[in-house]
Amino acid sequence: MKNTPLILTLLLLLLVSCKDEKQQQVEQEVTTETPDLIADSGNRKAFTTDNLNMQIFTLDAGKDNTIKGEKGTELTIPKNTFTDAQGNVVTGNITVKLKEALSISDIVMGGLTTTSNGEILSSGGMLYINAKQGNADVFIGESKSIGVSVPTDNFVPEMQIFTGDEDADGNINWVEPKDIIKKPVAKPTSNKAAKPTQGNMFDAVIDYVEDGDKDDTYPAPYTKPLKPYKNDGGIVIAVNIDNPELLPEFMPFSNVSWKLVDESAFSKEDNGKDWKHVSVKRSAKQDIYVLTFKGTEKNRDEIKEYEVYPVLEGEEYEVALADYNKKIAAYEKEMKLLEEKRKEQEEINKRIERNLTDESKAMDFANDYIFEVTRLGWINCDYFYRKGNLTDVLVRTTINNTGKNDVYAYMVIKEDKVCLAGFPDENGDFMFGSAGNAYIKMPLGIKVTILGVSAQEDGTLKFASKDVTITKETSVLLELKQATQEDMKKAIEVDTINT
Repeated sequence: MKNTPLILTLLLLLLVSCKDEKQQQVEQEVTTETPDLIADSGNRKAFTTDNLNMQIFTLDAGKDNTIKGEKGTELTIPKNTFTDAQGNVVTGNITVKLKEALSISDIVMGGLTTTSNGEILSSGGMLYINAKQGNADVFIGESKSIGVSVPTDNFVPEMQIFTGDEDADGNINWVEPKDIIKKPVAKPTSNKAAKPTQGNMFDAVIDYVEDGDKDDTYPAPYTKPLKPYKNDGGIVIAVNIDNPELLPEFMPFSNVSWKLVDESAFSKEDNGKDWKHVSVKRSAKQDIYVLTFKGTEKNRDEIKEYEVYPVLEGEEYEVALADYNKKIAAYEKEMKLLEEKRKEQEEINKRIERNLTDESKAMDFANDYIFEVTRLGWINCDYFYRKGNLTDVLVRTTINNTGKNDVYAYMVIKEDKVCLAGFPDENGDFMFGSAGNAYIKMPLGIKVTILGVSAQEDGTLKFASKDVTITKETSVLLELKQATQEDMKKAIEVDTINT
């Protein structure tokens, strides 16, 4: 009996020790670095990933850890997950860094876009995860992984996990899609125990994704080749192209001239005037371009525009025609295949929608995208944006009142968390296709928001936004005005209607 107090004391110490250890596993030290809205990265970009809060967790690498981000992301990190550069298991304290871009305003203000090698993606949330011990990077060890849970109020079964491929300028291309998100399971329809199953509603999606042939499942956009025309007389204008890299289709040719589509529009009087600047740009019409003439001091306010098509002569025409015949045959074959795939995808979408309607009451839908990652960096929950039939469209955006500062344009589809970056053409207008091709494949009739933003020298912002409906050719004019962070968030968030 004399030893009883000693035994009780030891038991109490053990209980306190276990409690402290458990708390250390889930209550790591966390700090948040909240940046200014404008990320001064040297090039005065207003929207970059530097605008997203950096959450820094301090934890013991030798213990099991669960950390939760401020927007609801959870990371489950088993003990001994990390190694150093030599592959040795890391022990002791480490810091885990987390950035979350789950809303459309997070995505836009973070300068993040939703494309994979030029194809449009719809995002379910983007994350940046990194880890260090002191100043040294650590890595997820071989055969190890981190569990990730991203909250969602609209579970999309087609969602996949993409890896961010970041270039030197901070632009991210989302690549290597993997179907690794856990799918919802059917709920029991009676009190009897039921074996979990993925349910019929996902059969079409899983069979289609696991086909193993991504190129057939998602054929890449194919541009119709430029048809060559022979110079057979009429009103033909010879113009040297000062910036041929903007019109790469003509770089193989040494002598390109431009024939008027409507010869009655040509004025002999204009032919005798001096013109300071002549430019060539593509129009929205197939094979048709626009020649623009601007006046000199004597007629500085005059601007003449002519619709033209390129013409070639002699051997260059013959070579171009032979090349065109090969390309048009390949193009027509691709279009036939693409149309077949579109019809197949439409049938799959109908089956999914029908099953969602019929079985939604019997399904236990997830509130999170749950998956595991085996490497650190940027990751993205995405699926390829395929709403309706995709059409080549031209969205031209003119932005005024920019001052002397760089200006940037974005196209946003709020409900689907789609964000595309614009690029300037030779006239300073913004397009949303890709370099060398101003057209982008989108459904007609969809509503989008066009944004313009410029970071000023004094650290303030100029901003404008406009909601438009996509047609075959859409023109948008934005007038930038001084704006605050709240002004921009209101324009970007889903429940806002701009006027």
